[in-house]
Amino acid sequence: IRNDLRTLGSRSVQDIDPALIEDTGLKDRLGPLDADLAELRDSIARQGQQVPILLRPHPRLSGRYQVVYGRRRLAAIRGLGTPVKALIRTLSDEEAVLAQGQENNLRKDPSFIEKALFAGDLEDAGYDARIVQDALNVNRSHTSHMRKVREAFPRAVIERIGAAPSIGWKRWYELAARLIEQKIDPLSIHPEDFAADLSSDQRFEAWVKALQTPPPPRKG
Repeated sequence: IRNDLRTLGSRSVQDIDPALIEDTGLKDRLGPLDADLAELRDSIARQGQQVPILLRPHPRLSGRYQVVYGRRRLAAIRGLGTPVKALIRTLSDEEAVLAQGQENNLRKDPSFIEKALFAGDLEDAGYDARIVQDALNVNRSHTSHMRKVREAFPRAVIERIGAAPSIGWKRWYELAARLIEQKIDPLSIHPEDFAADLSSDQRFEAWVKALQTPPPPRKG
């Protein structure tokens, strides 16, 4: 009976003090976390938290937790000063990565370039190819495409452009192949600031246009 109660408790939603939660783990989205946060905070204040976040017990600090997914909800609730509704699971690092990736795919499919960066972070953290593919729900061929894009584009350039949700893998991959083949330095393309009113898709198009525009002739 005691084991059954412990199992039931681990599967029920609990109210947790946000101060006990560490926002750790790998970043899986481009752009600031506070984007649209005020709107989410107002919605939770009016209607309550409809969807719990997922936590795991901190591996070293008793009584504390690490967030697996639900970082925006957690950030919004921190500003309200109320407990956060959470499911608590004892997860290994690999299980946490899988849960994070699968929840993101169900909630709002990340763009290709967001997945590519996340895959790179997972590889850098030492996760094997199977975990990377399962976390992102992609096959080995697609992770190879992602690796090619990361090889061609410095992270700084990708972050300047942003998530570009309407830009599929093929355009990123074709650009990457061109940059590598022609030995083009991506940092030299459109180095000035983008117009403030451009979306990330429009920033991608502006970057491509700058790539296609031949440089002015040198004076003298």
